[in-house]
Amino acid sequence: MVPDWAAGVAVICVALFGGIGVMSRIVDTSKKTKGLRAEDAERLERLEGQVTELEQAQHRIAELEERVDFAERLLARQNEAERLAPPRN
Repeated sequence: MVPDWAAGVAVICVALFGGIGVMSRIVDTSKKTKGLRAEDAERLERLEGQVTELEQAQHRIAELEERVDFAERLLARQNEAERLAPPRN
């Protein structure tokens, strides 16, 4: 039988070693970016700008899709109401 405190110790160990792994990757990444040449740094900055622009465009497209869906639902509701209306004399 496992003692009650063992689960807590296991969680703390996993969190500690996971944090160490994350920190080592952050340090490796910062070392890589410091060693970049000026032209590589400029290229990286330009690519980051392009990624930001793409993310903004994706957000705008998602908003437009929502608007089109809303308009389609309104039109379908209007057409349905006209079909279900009693005949005009």
